[in-house]
Amino acid sequence: MKTYNRRITPAAVDKILDFCRENDIYFEILEGVLLDSYLIHNMRKMRIGNIQARNYVIIRETYQTPNSSVYTLICTDDETLVEDFQLQLEAQMEYELFCQK
Repeated sequence: MKTYNRRITPAAVDKILDFCRENDIYFEILEGVLLDSYLIHNMRKMRIGNIQARNYVIIRETYQTPNSSVYTLICTDDETLVEDFQLQLEAQMEYELFCQK
């Protein structure tokens, strides 16, 4: 199935996370600079607009300017894409920890 990618509003993110909490769907919170990012597992139960959710939903902070970011929604079944996302975030966290020393 094709990977779906689009921008969404903070209100839409709140609705998705509320749905996850109400239905005991596991998600990871990845602390960002202006906005947090989220990785949601097993989202087959939910439709997001006209889009059937995939195995994984990534809600990531997308940088615009030093003072603003937006959310990007990525729905995918591609485990490689999810692993790459996790590795990028881990590398970012390590870099931030290194810079704090």
